[in-house]
Amino acid sequence: MPDSGIQKPQDLEGKTVAVTALGAIQDLGVKIMVTEAGGDPDKVKFLALPSNDMIAALKSGQVDAAALSEPFNSAAQAEGLRPLFSYVTSPTPGAPVGAYFTSDATLASSGEQIDAFTKAIGEATQYVEENPDAVKKALPRYTKISADVVENVNTFPYVNEITPDQIDAMSKRLIEYGYMDEPVSAQDILR
Repeated sequence: MPDSGIQKPQDLEGKTVAVTALGAIQDLGVKIMVTEAGGDPDKVKFLALPSNDMIAALKSGQVDAAALSEPFNSAAQAEGLRPLFSYVTSPTPGAPVGAYFTSDATLASSGEQIDAFTKAIGEATQYVEENPDAVKKALPRYTKISADVVENVNTFPYVNEITPDQIDAMSKRLIEYGYMDEPVSAQDILR
């Protein structure tokens, strides 16, 4: 809320932050930002809510802040709510925010399909990165997002590759904040 008094990450101490799921990228990002700003992430309360309920929860005072993704972030701004900081890009620059996984068995039995899927995703990612206006034009047609909301949607850079350094950095963060006990080897999960 514009008058919440929250100006920087450590101001979230003693506050309730809405996230879509506990133990996911949203609360991890908030915890990292609070820590790096000199605050105590254990003093932040997290509440799991569906994204489409977060704006109402902010307005009613049920939560003090919300980790919103698009198009909800743009919709919140259109309703006069103020963005504070990015819970994804600020604490973990260059970190992947999504990836596709498969099992060793599926990879062994369907390698050609996996290769074709990977190639198609790569081509689509490149197209999206090079043609943001075409993406904004297509979104209302294939989603329930209105054209006026789409026009103001902020997007992250799209990338085709996840590097071992990114996996190692994220693995360290996940261990540091108690999301995992053992490190993940990039060699074990990247193809």
